[in-house]
Amino acid sequence: MMELLEQCMSIGMREEDFYNSTIKQITRYVESYNKQQENQLQEKAFFDYQLANLIGMSVARLLSKDAKFPSFEKAYPFLDKDAKTLVDEEWEMEVQHNRLREWAEQINKKFKADEVE
Repeated sequence: MMELLEQCMSIGMREEDFYNSTIKQITRYVESYNKQQENQLQEKAFFDYQLANLIGMSVARLLSKDAKFPSFEKAYPFLDKDAKTLVDEEWEMEVQHNRLREWAEQINKKFKADEVE
């Protein structure tokens, strides 16, 4: 019971609330906290991925005159509340192209590693 109390206190539950709660309430509190943490990690992962993609496009501009850096609205369409379309097709194709290239590179590395063994 003390371990559960320590865990609950470490995630922000007061000791008084712990003792005044049922096991189901405590479980819901812990599950809610874990879900909140998971959502924050997913959000961070999304923005990390988006940033890496934008960095890749910026580097591509140095290597090719045809490469274009997207506008802020295209890179983060959810921030534009008035926009009717979230992403245009050209931007989406560029993102899909980058994902496909990354996937192919991963598969190639895996095949090369399997050949070495």
